[in-house]
Amino acid sequence: MAGTKASSDAEVKKAAEVKEKSPWRGTTFTYSNAMSLLEVDDSEFIYGMSLGLAPRYYVRDDLSLRGRFSAYVELTDGGGVDHPQQWFVGDLSLEVNYAPTWLTIPVVGIKVNPYFRLYLPTGTTARRRNLIMGLAPGLNFSKSVKLMDGDWLPSMSVAYAFRAVKYLNEYTTTTLNEPNEVCFGGDPTSPSCQSTGSRNTSWSFSNSLNIALQIHKKVTFSLMAGVIDQLLYELEDAELAKLKGMEHSEAFGENDVAKADGTNLRVAIIGDVSLTYAALPWLNVTAGFSAETPQLQPDSEGNYPWLFNRFAQFHLDISIPIEPLVSQVMEWVE
Repeated sequence: MAGTKASSDAEVKKAAEVKEKSPWRGTTFTYSNAMSLLEVDDSEFIYGMSLGLAPRYYVRDDLSLRGRFSAYVELTDGGGVDHPQQWFVGDLSLEVNYAPTWLTIPVVGIKVNPYFRLYLPTGTTARRRNLIMGLAPGLNFSKSVKLMDGDWLPSMSVAYAFRAVKYLNEYTTTTLNEPNEVCFGGDPTSPSCQSTGSRNTSWSFSNSLNIALQIHKKVTFSLMAGVIDQLLYELEDAELAKLKGMEHSEAFGENDVAKADGTNLRVAIIGDVSLTYAALPWLNVTAGFSAETPQLQPDSEGNYPWLFNRFAQFHLDISIPIEPLVSQVMEWVE
């Protein structure tokens, strides 16, 4: 009888743990501050704030539905806005994420995580770029390694991510009076982050590598570097002539179009170095440096090093995991 009772108690305890596992785990709210690091030539100091919500719902342990939405305001009087302190709404992204335990590369133990993301043009910039939607399949490859026992240097993880995005636009060029690009929300392939001048991006391909070293059980150092290749929509002769103020589009031959409007490929270098402190189960604080930099300057010189140029920013983020916060509030109430 004693053995049966112990087995029953264990089953009850296990059932309780399963019941306590919230399907909304991983949902976060983020408050971010970002400011430019360097003032180069005519570049002015920029400081802005953003609010972001990233809901997550687990249909089952290996299948989740995710979303992301954010809003940004520049507190300094930057150019390219309709009025000072203008709020910019970000793009809404919806994602189906599949992460089964069986999808692992044998021997090396690298986990493979496919997903499919949908971008909707709720953002100010995306709407002015006449975006209909963005379709983004992607793959994540990750490997975690245990380092030491105890609180210090417990683990390290390495992840490689690939994403292809097809942007469906109504027109190949933007509307008039478009403000400068506003990139925020932590996703450099979002429509708001496609800094392609008057021409819209047709395809983008991103490759990134992320290394996260857990210095302490509450402190994590992370380094991310990546490249985004943007393929632009091709312009018809008539469109190019209109952009150049020409009345006779037949004056442009096929080769002249490419020469007059530049290359059809643009490359951006992205990077981030940050330190995250898990102050509480429901509160994470991150400080670091990030940049999304065109590969080349207007004079064709490279924008290097990528974290120390006019595009570099210092950011301070406060992230609140909603599920632990709700649990803590319930404990306080009880």
